[in-house]
Amino acid sequence: MLKTPHSIMKLWLFFVLASVSSFMLTGCNAKNDADQIFYNGDILTMAGKEAAYVEALVVKDGKIV
Repeated sequence: MLKTPHSIMKLWLFFVLASVSSFMLTGCNAKNDADQIFYNGDILTMAGKEAAYVEALVVKDGKIV
């Protein structure tokens, strides 16, 4: 069966690569229903009493989500 360290390492590497690739593929079919996405800049929101900066902003149907 699996007696050599080389065959154990190959089996372990196969399972690691299969796990990583299946984890990465889970988001491939995700739909993006947003009309606009703003990111990578200084986005100032006035939500609340004080001004706040956010990292990203999503607009859908004319409303900030």
